[in-house]
Amino acid sequence: MDSFLTLRIQYSTSHMFFPRIVIGILVVLGLCIVIKTAVVRLRTRQPLISKNWRFFAPDADYFMLGCSIALFIFYVWLLGVIGFLASSFVCIFLYNVLYSRTLKIKSLLVSLAIAFIASFAVWYLFNVVFNISLP
Repeated sequence: MDSFLTLRIQYSTSHMFFPRIVIGILVVLGLCIVIKTAVVRLRTRQPLISKNWRFFAPDADYFMLGCSIALFIFYVWLLGVIGFLASSFVCIFLYNVLYSRTLKIKSLLVSLAIAFIASFAVWYLFNVVFNISLP
């Protein structure tokens, strides 16, 4: 019984634990959305898949989508180069600048503050409080 209550953590792979949980939660939530939509369509006697169905809204901003995807790929690459804390700071700042759509000094300072606080808080929470290694 003692071995059942014992938790052994390998610190070399502990950073892979939470992403698996998050992926599992996202899959379950995605299935809930699909099932809910199917139930609503069946109750209202609508076809499950219509000919005019679109993944994106008609007024979708494809530039922002492309920049967001590119910035995410850059973030993943940057993690291996400069580590979690610095790459998170850089990318959160760039995301804030991208979505604020302005380069005014006040907006840049707010983006810097948000990037610093958010990246440091996440690092502190996982690295210090939970003692989970970050990439």
